[in-house]
Amino acid sequence: MASSPPTAAPAVASPTIEAAINNCLQHFEFSDAVNLAELYYTQTKNDVACFLLTKSLHLSGFTTYATDVIRKHGPKTPDLRYLLGKLAFEAKEYPEVEKLFVSKIKPPFRGTPPEIHPDLKGTDHEPFVYSILASVYKESNREGFSSRSYQRSIVALPLLLSNLKKYAEYGAPNIDSAMKGIDARCDARTRGSSRANSSDSSERLPEHRYMTRQRARHSQSSRVPSPREKEKAINALFSEDRAKPLSPRRSHGSPLSAINTSDDRHVAAEPMDVENHGPGKPLLADVDENQQSRGDEVYEEMQHYMHQMCHIMTHLTTFKIEEATAAFESMSEAWKKLPLSMEYLGRILCEKIEYKQAAVVFDELHARYPYHIDGMDYFSTALWQLRLGTSLSILARELTDQARHRAETWIVAGNLYSLEKQSATSIECFDRATRLYPINGYAQCLLGTELFEIGHLDRAERVFGEALIHAPHEYRPHVGLGLIEQKRARMSKAVEHLKNATRRNPLNVVLQCQLAVMYQSLRRSDGETRPVETAIEILSHAIKLNPQNQTTRFHYAKALYECKRYNEAKIELEALKHRIPTETYINKLLSRCYRKLGDKQNAKTNDVLSIREEDTVGDQPFEEEDIDVDVPAITQNQQQQQHPPQAPPLPPQQPQ
Repeated sequence: MASSPPTAAPAVASPTIEAAINNCLQHFEFSDAVNLAELYYTQTKNDVACFLLTKSLHLSGFTTYATDVIRKHGPKTPDLRYLLGKLAFEAKEYPEVEKLFVSKIKPPFRGTPPEIHPDLKGTDHEPFVYSILASVYKESNREGFSSRSYQRSIVALPLLLSNLKKYAEYGAPNIDSAMKGIDARCDARTRGSSRANSSDSSERLPEHRYMTRQRARHSQSSRVPSPREKEKAINALFSEDRAKPLSPRRSHGSPLSAINTSDDRHVAAEPMDVENHGPGKPLLADVDENQQSRGDEVYEEMQHYMHQMCHIMTHLTTFKIEEATAAFESMSEAWKKLPLSMEYLGRILCEKIEYKQAAVVFDELHARYPYHIDGMDYFSTALWQLRLGTSLSILARELTDQARHRAETWIVAGNLYSLEKQSATSIECFDRATRLYPINGYAQCLLGTELFEIGHLDRAERVFGEALIHAPHEYRPHVGLGLIEQKRARMSKAVEHLKNATRRNPLNVVLQCQLAVMYQSLRRSDGETRPVETAIEILSHAIKLNPQNQTTRFHYAKALYECKRYNEAKIELEALKHRIPTETYINKLLSRCYRKLGDKQNAKTNDVLSIREEDTVGDQPFEEEDIDVDVPAITQNQQQQQHPPQAPPLPPQQPQ
């Protein structure tokens, strides 16, 4: 007798099967999880089975099939909606992401991003939804929405390091309140509207957020309830007391006495046998309370560390290097040895143009935590500046073996080929880094600089423009655009770009020197002396920032010479000659100063010294117009100081 076909089982959930699937996923047996989940979903067709199947497919690498399953079933639960949005984001289907994550209700305030979908509001997915939406807004050049979404994500969960880093790129407005869980609005008009609706909106906690027990008590104690709320709370308390008697917490034997409370309620005291009452054992509830209190302390410590690191990130993003250094020094010694702390210490040293110390820190970071790839791009910058090709080659080999999917790996490789003067291969590596992480402004700056060096000015200009979009606080794109305009002989535009760069990083002596050189070039193009006087002011300020920078002092002396302040130029050059007695260009300019002052003997002496040095180093004979050519590197240390902290550095100024 032929057997009848199996009938479909009712759509009833099976906790045993669900636990088995989760157990397979927990132990990384993805193929078994897929098989079980597929069978389970075929039998039940419920939401949990659909989520387990799509999660198993996603972890197995079958993202397209996972997307198809959810779309056919429908994103009926928060888990399914979030997973479908995450898959759409990975596939770069940004309109689909907004359709799934964004509420259809218009935002209450103009200029603020819309709220997330009601199904996701208040769930564990909320901070991650805001993070994904922030990336989507950034891709579509909606910087205000992106910054606000990062802030909301931090309010919901302050421990997401990636969000703190990206929020710091916007200057991290209201970061203190966000780390405390207070959703301070970025828009001043929004804050004004909030004050109209609330007595003190800045102190209110958001409706949904992750709070510790300590914060919960603080938030409840700091908020004064209204009389109506008090009345409701009292009525609810009395109704609960009448409906359910109080349960005894401890049993002590025969009754001893009864206790009357001061209000209308009478609660019978617990019986107590005084004679037979022994020492009580610690209650499990008390132990749990202590553990929870310790857990809150750990959470507070971790959040405090994240708070400090976010301040360091913000200072670095806005190039407030001294503030970043002070924030780092204020941390405990144990925290300074964490990989994130070491990474940002290396970056601080790079911005200070202290590449040797930065290389030591990054080398220790890579040796202790080889899995920590963040910061290796700046490590390669330091090695590039120090011309340590062997170390850079070893680092590139290690990273390409273990982390080919990371943008930092290809930045390291690009710097290696740039150091070896293989510009075409270097450009390919930098371009791959930008494709792996399209919003990486640092990689785009390196790509633009390499394109500039081989003369692809139009493409370099586009790349620097994209870098400005993705890193609005970065100064390097403005430097690149300024050099492009200088190459095109549009000196006024070049000066404007360099001024924008110095506004973003006002303490960078190299930028100050480059801006002064631009002003000197502007004077030579229009014949006026006013730009040179401006250059003298800029160089004087740069010397105050770093009195030991010899390149800045030479340009200062040259600007004095061009303004016919020969005696001041002579004094500055004599001081330089005392520090660096073997540099040809110093003696050449000093000889011209003495000749202008009528001292032919000293002029002739410096001419002889410059000729001897030319014979020693093999320079070309001195020509009259050579004085307008930018100075070459004085020493290896000074060569490092001539370039901003990036790899490869921007090329030197071209002869006029």
